[in-house]
Amino acid sequence: MTKQKTIIIVATLFFLIVQWYGVFFMMYNHPGPLGIDDALAYISNIEFRIAPPAEYILIPDRDQILFSLAYGTLARALGISATAMFHANFYIGLFLMGLALLLFLKKTDRSPLFIAVALGIFAFYEGKGSYHGFFWVVPSFYAILFFILSASALFYSKHRILFSIPLVAMMLLTHSTGLYLAVVLLGALLIHEGLFLRHGRRLKYVLWAGILFIAIAVGSDYLHGLHLFPFSFSKTIESKMSPDAVRMITAENDWRALIGHIGSELLKTVIRHDFAKYYYGLYTPLLAYGIYYIIRERKYPLASIFIAVLAGQLTMAPLTEQSYRFFYPLEIVTWMVIAYGVAKMLETLFFRDIRQQSTTREWVLAWPLLTLSLLFVYNAAHQKASHGWLFKFYNPRYSDADALGSWLHEQQGKSLATYTPETYRGYYLGLPGGHRDLQFRFNASGEEIAKHPEEWLVIGETRKYGKPTKPEFRAYWPLHGKLELKTTALSPGRYKLELIDTGIGNPDGLVVSAGNTSNTIWQSKGLEITIPEEGSYPPALLPWYWNSDKPWPLYNSPLNNVPPVRSSTQHSMKFTLAEKTDRLTITNHRQPLFIIGEILLTNLNTGRRSIFDLYRGDADTLNANLALVRNGMRRPILWNCNKSAPGKQMLFRLEKNFEEVKVFSYYGSDPEL
Repeated sequence: MTKQKTIIIVATLFFLIVQWYGVFFMMYNHPGPLGIDDALAYISNIEFRIAPPAEYILIPDRDQILFSLAYGTLARALGISATAMFHANFYIGLFLMGLALLLFLKKTDRSPLFIAVALGIFAFYEGKGSYHGFFWVVPSFYAILFFILSASALFYSKHRILFSIPLVAMMLLTHSTGLYLAVVLLGALLIHEGLFLRHGRRLKYVLWAGILFIAIAVGSDYLHGLHLFPFSFSKTIESKMSPDAVRMITAENDWRALIGHIGSELLKTVIRHDFAKYYYGLYTPLLAYGIYYIIRERKYPLASIFIAVLAGQLTMAPLTEQSYRFFYPLEIVTWMVIAYGVAKMLETLFFRDIRQQSTTREWVLAWPLLTLSLLFVYNAAHQKASHGWLFKFYNPRYSDADALGSWLHEQQGKSLATYTPETYRGYYLGLPGGHRDLQFRFNASGEEIAKHPEEWLVIGETRKYGKPTKPEFRAYWPLHGKLELKTTALSPGRYKLELIDTGIGNPDGLVVSAGNTSNTIWQSKGLEITIPEEGSYPPALLPWYWNSDKPWPLYNSPLNNVPPVRSSTQHSMKFTLAEKTDRLTITNHRQPLFIIGEILLTNLNTGRRSIFDLYRGDADTLNANLALVRNGMRRPILWNCNKSAPGKQMLFRLEKNFEEVKVFSYYGSDPEL
C-alpha cells in the first residue's frame, strides 16, 4: 500500500470514528428515541413500511419516500423494530456520507493532503438545530448526500447523464429540499459551462436539462392533482414560502413593499452569526484564501457549486420563513473551499520540496492562516462536543420499551386507547415486539370506552424530565377527598412529609392527619427539575468531551450546560406523632386537584423513608398503599386526563406502569368534574 493511500484511509477512518463516536455518545443510555419530536415522525414512517396499518396512515411521508421505504424494508428483513432501525440509520448514513465526501474530494483534487484536511475538519461538522447537520441523520441529511453524489456525477463522470439522472431522482424522493438542490445543481452547471469553460455547445445541453426539469416540475403538479404522484413542485415551494412573500408577490403594484421585504429578509440572513463568520467575519481570510486557490488551480466545478449555493441561499431568504434550512448545503461547500485553502497553506509551510520553495510573501501570509485554521478546528470541536451534550439530554423519554413491547404482545384482542400528542404516536408503533395487530385508537372518546370497558385498555403518559405535554394523566384529588397513605407501622416520634413536584402551587387547605395529630402549617420552596446524569456517559470519552463542567478557553459556558427541564415547587411539613399508627391522611379542603410527582414521608429519628412515586412507582404498590377516601368510601387512587378526549369527567384506575408510560382501565365518571 502506498503512502498516499494510507493517508487517505487513515483520514477516512478518523472521520468515521469521530462522527460515529458523537452518535454513540448521544445515544449511550439515552432514555427513549433520540430527539423525540422529529424522531417519532421518522420512526412511524419506518413502521408504516414494516407493517402498513389497514385503516390509517399516521404521519404521511409525502416528501420523504426513499428514507422510510429503504429503512422500513431493511428493518422488516432484519426483524428489528422501527426505533432500532432509526438509531442504526445514524451509523449507516454517516458511513455513506464518508464515502460520498471521499468520492467528491478525490474527484476535485487527488492530493492526499487536501483529502486528509477536508475529512479531518468534516469529522467535527455538526450543524445546528436551524439547519441540522451531520448530527441529525434524517431525510434532509440524505438529500445532502445525494447532492454531493449528483455533483460528482454531473461534473466529473464520463457518463454524467447515466449516473446523474438516478441520483437526482433519489434526491427528489428523499426530501422536499431536493427540489431546491436540483435547481442549485442546474445553476452550477450553467455557471461552469457558461462562465468558466464558455462551452456554447455544452451550454445547450444544460439548457435542455433546464427545460427537462421544468417539464418534470409541471408534470409533478399534474400527476399530484390526479393523486398519482406524492408531491408537486408548486405545492412544495408554496409550503416553504413565507406568507409575507406570497402576499407581496401576488399583490399588484406593490413593488416598494416587495423591495423592502427582500431587503429586510436579506439583511436578516447576512447578519446571522452562521453567515457572517464565513463571509465577513473571523473565517473570511480562510474562505478568501480557498477561493483564490480553487480559481488559480482551475477547480471550476467546486467554484461553480459554491457560487450556486451562495446565490441560492440569498435567493431563498426573502421567499421562505425558514431560509436557514437552506444554509446546510452552503456550509458544506464552504467547508470544502476552506479545506482546499488550508491544504495549500500547509503545503506552502511544510510540504514543498527544494524546487518549489515558497516565496517570502507566501510564508508571511501562511503563518497567520495556520493559526486561524487551528482556531477553526478548535471551534468546530467545541461545537460538536457542546451540541452533543445538549442533544444527549434533549427531551428524554423514560420508559421500559422492551417490557412495554412484550406487554402489548400479550394484549391481542384488546382495543388500546392512546392519548398522546400526534408526533409521539410513532413511539408506540416503533416499539419492539409483535404488537402490530393491536387496534390502536388515538384519542378515543370516553363514551365509547364506557360502553364496553372490559374491551379497552387506556395508555397515557406522565413525563417528569421531558417537555410538558398535553394530554397528560394525573391523579385526581377531589374537594374534601382524602389521600390515605398506608405505610409500615409509624412509631411515635418526629416526621417530615414532603410533596415534591406535585403540581400543587399553594398547599393551604391541605390538612395532614396521623393518629390524633392534625397539622396545616406548610413550608414551600422552589425546585429545579434536572435530568439525572448518573450512568449517562460512556466509560471512555474522546478528549473534546473531557472536563465538561468547566468552560473551554475563549468560551464562557461549560460543555455540559444543560438547563433545568422546568421549575417546580416542593412543600414540606414537620410534625410529631404521639401514638403508633399505620396510616396517614391528607385532606383536601382547597379545591379539586390533579397531582403527580412524589409524596415522601421520613422518620426524622431513624431516617426511614416511605416513597409514593406517582411518576414511576409500581402500579400494584401504589394501588395497595395509596387510596382515595371520599364520602366514607375507600377507592384506589384514580386518574384523569386533562383533555376533552377521553372526557374530563372520566376516571381511570392504574393497571401497569412502564416508568413514564402508564396503562389504565376505565373506572367510572365524576359528575363534579
